[in-house]
Amino acid sequence: MWITTETDLERDRLEKDEDLLQRLRAALLQAGYPADAVPLVGFSFESQETVNRDYGGNWWYRVK
Repeated sequence: MWITTETDLERDRLEKDEDLLQRLRAALLQAGYPADAVPLVGFSFESQETVNRDYGGNWWYRVK
């Protein structure tokens, strides 16, 4: 699951936020995602700032 932010600073802060990860997993459960699969869901964080700087603003190149 991609979590996008405007800045690198915000991305770095969110990547380290264990409470956020727990809330995201709880939201998956609440939405009906299979409970045994929730721990297997990965979260990727990226900022528009990095995409602009390193990928010419193109998210497709970042994801590829």
